[in-house]
Amino acid sequence: SSYLELEKKLGTMAAIPGEKADKEELESFYRKLGKPEAAQKYTFKQESEAEKSFAQAAFDAHLSDAQAKAMYDFVVKAGEGQQQQYKELLKRQAQESDALLKKEYGNLFEAKMGNYTNALKLFGTDEVFKYMEETGVAYNPSFVRMFVKIGEALTESRTALGGSTGGQTGVKEVSKGGTFSFF
Repeated sequence: SSYLELEKKLGTMAAIPGEKADKEELESFYRKLGKPEAAQKYTFKQESEAEKSFAQAAFDAHLSDAQAKAMYDFVVKAGEGQQQQYKELLKRQAQESDALLKKEYGNLFEAKMGNYTNALKLFGTDEVFKYMEETGVAYNPSFVRMFVKIGEALTESRTALGGSTGGQTGVKEVSKGGTFSFF
Protein backbone atom coordinates (compact mmCIF):
# COMPACT_ATOMS: atom_id res chain seq x y z
CA SER A 1 0.00 0.00 0.00
CA SER A 2 2.93 2.35 0.69
CA TYR A 3 4.26 1.70 -2.80
CA LEU A 4 0.87 2.47 -4.37
CA GLU A 5 0.66 5.74 -2.40
CA LEU A 6 4.18 6.64 -3.53
CA GLU A 7 3.26 5.99 -7.17
CA LYS A 8 0.14 8.14 -6.81
CA LYS A 9 2.14 10.96 -5.30
CA LEU A 10 4.85 10.78 -7.97
CA GLY A 11 2.19 10.90 -10.68
CA THR A 12 0.93 14.28 -9.40
CA MET A 13 4.33 15.85 -8.74
CA ALA A 14 5.99 18.18 -11.17
CA ALA A 15 9.72 17.84 -11.62
CA ILE A 16 11.63 21.09 -11.69
CA PRO A 17 13.17 21.46 -15.14
CA GLY A 18 16.93 21.54 -15.30
CA GLU A 19 19.12 24.24 -16.81
CA LYS A 20 19.04 22.55 -20.22
CA ALA A 21 15.24 22.29 -20.32
CA ASP A 22 13.68 23.47 -23.56
CA LYS A 23 10.82 25.95 -23.85
CA GLU A 24 8.17 23.22 -24.02
CA GLU A 25 9.38 21.59 -20.80
CA LEU A 26 9.39 24.95 -19.03
CA GLU A 27 5.88 25.80 -20.27
CA SER A 28 4.59 22.38 -19.18
CA PHE A 29 6.09 22.92 -15.73
CA TYR A 30 4.57 26.39 -15.33
CA ARG A 31 1.18 25.15 -16.55
CA LYS A 32 1.24 22.49 -13.83
CA LEU A 33 1.89 25.30 -11.33
CA GLY A 34 -1.18 27.19 -12.56
CA LYS A 35 -0.02 29.41 -15.40
CA PRO A 36 -2.89 29.88 -17.86
CA GLU A 37 -2.63 29.09 -21.58
CA ALA A 38 -2.63 32.78 -22.55
CA ALA A 39 -2.41 36.18 -20.86
CA GLN A 40 -6.11 36.80 -21.61
CA LYS A 41 -7.04 33.75 -19.50
CA TYR A 42 -6.08 35.40 -16.20
CA THR A 43 -9.21 35.86 -14.12
CA PHE A 44 -8.66 39.48 -13.05
CA LYS A 45 -10.24 42.38 -14.96
CA GLN A 46 -8.54 43.16 -18.28
CA GLU A 47 -10.46 46.07 -19.79
CA SER A 48 -7.88 48.86 -20.01
CA GLU A 49 -4.58 48.75 -21.86
CA ALA A 50 -2.74 48.91 -18.53
CA GLU A 51 -4.59 45.84 -17.28
CA LYS A 52 -3.87 43.98 -20.51
CA SER A 53 -0.20 44.94 -20.27
CA PHE A 54 -0.11 43.74 -16.68
CA ALA A 55 -1.64 40.41 -17.74
CA GLN A 56 1.00 40.03 -20.45
CA ALA A 57 3.79 40.82 -17.99
CA ALA A 58 2.40 38.27 -15.53
CA PHE A 59 2.19 35.70 -18.33
CA ASP A 60 5.77 36.42 -19.44
CA ALA A 61 6.91 36.03 -15.82
CA HIS A 62 5.15 32.63 -15.70
CA LEU A 63 2.87 33.61 -12.83
CA SER A 64 0.00 31.36 -11.90
CA ASP A 65 -3.49 32.79 -11.97
CA ALA A 66 -3.51 33.06 -8.17
CA GLN A 67 -0.14 34.84 -8.13
CA ALA A 68 -1.15 37.25 -10.90
CA LYS A 69 -4.48 38.00 -9.19
CA ALA A 70 -2.71 38.72 -5.89
CA MET A 71 -0.25 41.06 -7.62
CA TYR A 72 -3.07 42.75 -9.56
CA ASP A 73 -5.05 43.35 -6.35
CA PHE A 74 -1.93 44.77 -4.69
CA VAL A 75 -1.23 47.17 -7.58
CA VAL A 76 -4.86 48.33 -7.71
CA LYS A 77 -4.94 48.92 -3.96
CA ALA A 78 -1.61 50.79 -4.08
CA GLY A 79 -2.92 52.96 -6.93
CA GLU A 80 -6.07 53.78 -5.01
CA GLY A 81 -3.96 54.75 -2.01
CA GLN A 82 -1.84 57.03 -4.17
CA GLN A 83 -4.94 58.66 -5.65
CA GLN A 84 -6.25 59.35 -2.16
CA GLN A 85 -2.91 60.83 -1.10
CA TYR A 86 -2.91 63.03 -4.21
CA LYS A 87 -6.44 64.27 -3.46
CA GLU A 88 -5.34 65.14 0.08
CA LEU A 89 -2.27 66.91 -1.29
CA LEU A 90 -4.45 68.99 -3.64
CA LYS A 91 -6.79 69.84 -0.79
CA ARG A 92 -3.86 70.97 1.35
CA GLN A 93 -2.43 72.94 -1.57
CA ALA A 94 -5.80 74.67 -2.08
CA GLN A 95 -6.00 75.59 1.62
CA GLU A 96 -2.42 76.90 1.69
CA SER A 97 -2.92 78.88 -1.51
CA ASP A 98 -6.18 80.31 -0.20
CA ALA A 99 -4.54 81.38 3.06
CA LEU A 100 -1.58 82.93 1.24
CA LEU A 101 -3.78 84.89 -1.16
CA LYS A 102 -6.13 86.03 1.64
CA LYS A 103 -3.11 87.40 3.47
CA GLU A 104 -1.71 88.98 0.30
CA TYR A 105 -4.98 90.54 -0.92
CA GLY A 106 -6.50 91.35 2.46
CA ASN A 107 -9.90 93.06 2.15
CA LEU A 108 -9.72 92.82 -1.65
CA PHE A 109 -9.64 89.02 -1.59
CA GLU A 110 -13.28 88.49 -2.60
CA ALA A 111 -13.05 91.02 -5.45
CA LYS A 112 -9.78 89.50 -6.68
CA MET A 113 -11.27 86.00 -6.62
CA GLY A 114 -14.24 87.36 -8.55
CA ASN A 115 -11.84 88.62 -11.22
CA TYR A 116 -10.09 85.23 -11.22
CA THR A 117 -13.39 83.40 -11.68
CA ASN A 118 -14.61 85.76 -14.39
CA ALA A 119 -11.39 85.43 -16.38
CA LEU A 120 -11.54 81.64 -16.13
CA LYS A 121 -15.17 81.61 -17.25
CA LEU A 122 -14.36 83.81 -20.22
CA PHE A 123 -11.38 81.81 -21.45
CA GLY A 124 -11.88 78.35 -20.01
CA THR A 125 -13.84 75.30 -21.04
CA ASP A 126 -15.10 72.36 -19.02
CA GLU A 127 -12.04 70.39 -20.19
CA VAL A 128 -9.72 73.15 -18.99
CA PHE A 129 -11.47 73.36 -15.61
CA LYS A 130 -11.25 69.59 -15.19
CA TYR A 131 -7.54 69.64 -16.06
CA MET A 132 -6.89 72.51 -13.65
CA GLU A 133 -8.69 70.68 -10.87
CA GLU A 134 -7.00 67.31 -11.48
CA THR A 135 -3.49 68.72 -11.75
CA GLY A 136 -3.76 71.34 -9.02
CA VAL A 137 -2.96 74.21 -11.39
CA ALA A 138 -6.09 75.97 -10.15
CA TYR A 139 -4.49 76.15 -6.70
CA ASN A 140 -1.13 77.50 -7.79
CA PRO A 141 -0.82 81.05 -6.40
CA SER A 142 1.10 82.28 -9.46
CA PHE A 143 -1.58 80.93 -11.78
CA VAL A 144 -4.32 82.51 -9.68
CA ARG A 145 -2.49 85.87 -9.65
CA MET A 146 -2.14 85.73 -13.44
CA PHE A 147 -5.87 85.18 -13.95
CA VAL A 148 -6.71 87.82 -11.35
CA LYS A 149 -4.71 90.28 -13.49
CA ILE A 150 -6.46 89.08 -16.65
CA GLY A 151 -9.83 89.55 -14.93
CA GLU A 152 -8.83 93.02 -13.78
CA ALA A 153 -7.63 93.97 -17.27
CA LEU A 154 -10.92 92.80 -18.74
CA THR A 155 -12.89 94.73 -16.14
CA GLU A 156 -10.82 97.90 -16.60
CA SER A 157 -11.15 97.86 -20.38
CA ARG A 158 -14.81 96.83 -20.11
CA THR A 159 -14.12 94.22 -22.71
CA ALA A 160 -16.60 91.42 -23.12
CA LEU A 161 -15.76 88.21 -24.91
CA GLY A 162 -18.25 85.94 -26.61
CA GLY A 163 -18.69 82.27 -25.93
CA SER A 164 -18.69 82.58 -22.16
CA THR A 165 -21.38 81.43 -19.77
CA GLY A 166 -21.76 84.97 -18.47
CA GLY A 167 -23.87 86.08 -21.43
CA GLN A 168 -21.43 88.69 -22.77
CA THR A 169 -21.96 89.93 -26.32
CA GLY A 170 -18.64 89.12 -27.96
CA VAL A 171 -15.74 91.16 -29.28
CA LYS A 172 -14.38 91.77 -32.75
CA GLU A 173 -10.65 91.52 -33.25
CA VAL A 174 -8.81 94.64 -34.40
CA SER A 175 -8.21 93.04 -37.81
CA LYS A 176 -11.98 92.70 -38.21
CA GLY A 177 -12.83 96.27 -37.24
CA GLY A 178 -13.05 95.72 -33.50
CA THR A 179 -11.16 97.32 -30.64
CA PHE A 180 -9.88 94.31 -28.70
CA SER A 181 -6.14 93.64 -28.84
CA PHE A 182 -3.61 91.85 -26.68
CA PHE A 183 -0.94 94.39 -27.63
